[in-house]
Amino acid sequence: ARDCLVSTLESMVKLNFSEGIRSIHWGGATLIMRAYALLVYRAGIGAGSSPGSGSKFVERAMRAIHALLAVVVTQQNQVDERCVKSLSTFEENNRTENTSSSKAVSKPSAPANVSDQFCIMALCAATITCAEFPPIGNNSHAQIFMESDASEACWSCLLSLLKLSSSHLYSVFLSRIAAFIAAEDATELRRLVIINSSLTDVFDNGRFAVGMDEHLSPPQAAATEEAEKSLKDEAFFNFCRWASPKLQDVQWSNLVKSGLTPDALSTDVMAVVDAMRRCHATDNELDELVKNTLNDASRCEVLFYHQTGVLVFLTNAVDMLLKRSEPRIPIVSPIQLERLTSKITWQQCTRNHNNNSLDLANENNERRCQFVLQVVYAFVFFDKIEDSAFAIDPRSLPLTEALDFCNFCVEGKKERDVFGIRCIHSKLKALTLKHCPEIMEMPLSSTKNPMNYGLIISDEGAITPDRVFITIRECLQGNSRTDPSGCRAERFFFQSRMHFHSAIIDTKAACALLSTRHSPPPFFTYSALCRDPLVLLKCHISVWKCKGLRRIILSILRRALDANEYITYETAPTKEVALEILSVRDTIVARCLLIAGSGSFVIGNGRKEASSPIHCPMTMGFIRSMVARQKGLVAMLLKQGLPEGAVDWLVEFVPESLLDAPLITSCLSERNSLTAAERLTMADAALRIAIVHGSRDESEAQPLTYAALTVLVSSFFLVLGPIGVPVNVICEEGGQDVTQVCRKATFRMLKAMQKIRGSRVSLKNEVNMALSKIAGLCKSEGVMTGVVGIIASKRKSLLKEIWDAVTRANNAMGGTLQI
Repeated sequence: ARDCLVSTLESMVKLNFSEGIRSIHWGGATLIMRAYALLVYRAGIGAGSSPGSGSKFVERAMRAIHALLAVVVTQQNQVDERCVKSLSTFEENNRTENTSSSKAVSKPSAPANVSDQFCIMALCAATITCAEFPPIGNNSHAQIFMESDASEACWSCLLSLLKLSSSHLYSVFLSRIAAFIAAEDATELRRLVIINSSLTDVFDNGRFAVGMDEHLSPPQAAATEEAEKSLKDEAFFNFCRWASPKLQDVQWSNLVKSGLTPDALSTDVMAVVDAMRRCHATDNELDELVKNTLNDASRCEVLFYHQTGVLVFLTNAVDMLLKRSEPRIPIVSPIQLERLTSKITWQQCTRNHNNNSLDLANENNERRCQFVLQVVYAFVFFDKIEDSAFAIDPRSLPLTEALDFCNFCVEGKKERDVFGIRCIHSKLKALTLKHCPEIMEMPLSSTKNPMNYGLIISDEGAITPDRVFITIRECLQGNSRTDPSGCRAERFFFQSRMHFHSAIIDTKAACALLSTRHSPPPFFTYSALCRDPLVLLKCHISVWKCKGLRRIILSILRRALDANEYITYETAPTKEVALEILSVRDTIVARCLLIAGSGSFVIGNGRKEASSPIHCPMTMGFIRSMVARQKGLVAMLLKQGLPEGAVDWLVEFVPESLLDAPLITSCLSERNSLTAAERLTMADAALRIAIVHGSRDESEAQPLTYAALTVLVSSFFLVLGPIGVPVNVICEEGGQDVTQVCRKATFRMLKAMQKIRGSRVSLKNEVNMALSKIAGLCKSEGVMTGVVGIIASKRKSLLKEIWDAVTRANNAMGGTLQI
């Protein structure tokens, strides 16, 4: 077989001399060269003196390949002459006046070099042959090899291949071969030549495939294949030791650096990566390469769609940057990404819902590809050095839209067609999950399903962030007579989010909502909002009273709280500290929302502003989700104290408050820092929760009811106050009358008992027992000796009010108690 293949190559050379260079079909010649390379790799060069074995075979093969390379050079020179002649004719015709357009000559383009693949295969075949030639692998016979005819043929052929200037594609491949030889990297050299000689399925136009030695093998053959690979690597290593000193004659460093260009990236990314690792390029050269690549939108588009190793290039660029001494300044800065983001309309990156195809032929597509590559580079740098002054803030970037774009590009495509995009998508997704996982919990682009926003899409076109800002300010200042409820501002807010990055819209809207009539809008970044979302609660009361503006602030607050949760876990020294910080944060937010929802505003020096409760489903859902997620939140709110209106609102609209029944029961039953008035006020809220929502879980409601009623009965004498002294003699540190607070809580509890309905036997039994005890205390206190006058009349009047309230509660439950 070896003799047959060499004879075929020799016949092609003879055919060229007899019939001219056009007689050689380079496609067929490439297949023959590929078969030769694989045969030598698998079967070796043989032994003996037959024409198809040993040094004679090597000499014949190398001289035949060398002769064919001379044909390639001759053909290329003739092609270049024709190109020059055509270009001259084109320029001469353009200078001719009064030439009709039908006779004009179009500018010729350089023809495709059909011999490129043949030259690449010839280089692979020559490398394999030299590695398989026995004297190369034996140091004691190295001098014999150097003086033999076969060795001269080998080096002559290899030298012509190294000096050959066939095309850019060949030059890039040659740079990889030269880099591996110079570094004596036998394993990668062997893998490269076998991958390019293989006939298996190919990625990236034949430059990334699984070679013959990479196929899956049965278990029993695994050990044999590993031993064979080890011997092959040793042979290639000896070849590198023999060839590397000779590369000085052809200036191997220039060969390797030929792959360190932006144009080489469009041809073979891995060649550029190898050059970055092995050519000892300066920092300026590497920076210039990365800068020219990432700043060119059209080149980024080519890399994104057609190169599988672009992710390796980006990660290696960051790794080499980090190996330098300070300062480590990345090529892509946060400001550069923000400027690029402002030029992209992500809404155009959507599916055509009629044919379910992705529209990529628009003016923004190059910028989208450029943004994805730049954000991966900057994100990898951020992952390595988070505290760098040049690191990005990933939450301020449209990562959701970028992931959506990558997902659209790979959906429904074959693995081999979108392998590079899938790698980029996976890396970007992994980094997002690591540093800002709340983004992954957000839905993908709302435009993927236009029905989601069908109620807010108008005919006003794309709403800019500045227009959203102005509309909110007009609504706050009362200048918008057409939008008193803020619904128009809300529609603009959500419509703008369909066209622009949500972080930009949220920041603009938050600055507008935090402004007032008499003060300029504050300046916040999205990062600042995420690190301190409580600043959003400083907005004016009018925001909470305006339906549209209230929904905007709640929407922004929800996303800021999600981001803040992950930031807290990252920055807190321990998980316990993070949980405590988040618990305090949620308590503040829930308290503010409860007061806003119930209308229990307090302005200035304790002055209350009358306002009707807000029946807002979004506010209710917000608080309910917080209570369901944060155990102990309701107990903490009640322990700290809430206005009566806020307690009623909480009981009415938040059924999840029953989840904290065990904690509330514990607070009422055990000794703690609660004063008597605070304990009775908390018992009032606990009893209301048990009455309204206790039917959901009677096992939790019964202990809660018992604890609340026990506090009520034990506080009876505190409600009446001491005998013979003014009722306001017992005051708290703030000057609040304890007796009046307890009386108000007691009558609220007695009034709440009137709302018990249904067949809740256990609850009614507990209430009847408490009412019976209170009635008995009223009877015993009604007989007072030694107390006369106004004090006695006021005390009797209070006892009568309590008695009447007990009677009404008893009658509401069916009058089962005899009092």
